[in-house]
Amino acid sequence: MSGNFSKGFYSAGSQIPSTNPSVYSSVYEPHAQVNQINLTSGQIGEYEARINALSVQLSQARQKNMDLLEKNREVMEVMNTLKVGVETLQSENAALQTENKKLKKRITQTVNEKQKETPPTMETSTQTIVVNESWRNFVTSAKPSEATYETQTENDPDIIIEKVVTKGAAKESQENSPPPTQPATKKRSHEKNQVLNKIQSKVPPPTYTCNFCGTPGDHWFRECPAKGIKRSTGIPNDQLAVTTKDDPRAMLHPSGKYVVQIMHHEAASKSNM
Repeated sequence: MSGNFSKGFYSAGSQIPSTNPSVYSSVYEPHAQVNQINLTSGQIGEYEARINALSVQLSQARQKNMDLLEKNREVMEVMNTLKVGVETLQSENAALQTENKKLKKRITQTVNEKQKETPPTMETSTQTIVVNESWRNFVTSAKPSEATYETQTENDPDIIIEKVVTKGAAKESQENSPPPTQPATKKRSHEKNQVLNKIQSKVPPPTYTCNFCGTPGDHWFRECPAKGIKRSTGIPNDQLAVTTKDDPRAMLHPSGKYVVQIMHHEAASKSNM
């Protein structure tokens, strides 16, 4: 390709000239100029190589696009198959649930009908009794044989053995049954009072402390001499003063001391002056 090949290329900002003067005058301004691009053969070859490379890339992109479309189509087919399978399973599950409800209802009706038809039965315990043949022969020979029904039943060894076993079982159950319960509350309280009286008749040990006055090892709780004395419960310690035991206004402190309220003590002191 020669250098004249560049005559057909123009710059990006230029317009393609027209051979028609009217078109040229309407499109281009009078002062517009056309710039030619002169390309060498090396530049033309370089551009052609780039165009070929872009064409190859474009064809590869088209092939990838076709592959993706094919894979997308396969995925859609798989999804449609799964959707059909899920719908089939859902319909089968609904049918199974309906059949299960019908079967459960049928079983319930059958059980109710059988319960109505079957009379109530009482549980009985069976007991195997081994009878000695000598005892059977003795009972048979001991009774006279007559043709009446009563004598036949009396001489029947099975009936006699049944009566003996029944009486023996009744006697055994009577012996094994516990005696009738008697009210033991009074007996227990009486025994407890006896033990307490026996304990409190002695001197308390040194480790014993009266819960009322707090004195250790002096007396029992029931015999506490301070039972008739008031306690100082609820009165702050700063409003209390220590006093003697014979004070008529004395109160018992948790520490075991006798105290009186300061206001009463001051009032009594003023009245004595």
